[in-house]
Amino acid sequence: MLFRDYANQIYAERTLDSGSRVLIQARLVNHVYPVIGRATLRTLAKRPSAIQSLISNL
Repeated sequence: MLFRDYANQIYAERTLDSGSRVLIQARLVNHVYPVIGRATLRTLAKRPSAIQSLISNL
């Protein structure tokens, strides 16, 4: 499963107010998906440095 698909699934299941929903979607689209959106969860589990790098660059 791709990270983008997993994140979209979790995002859709959350109960959020409209402001939070807009903010989270913007962060995913603008910052997270371009970096790790196409990575599989398996790949990310093997390379935690990819997530650490993403967080440090936010």
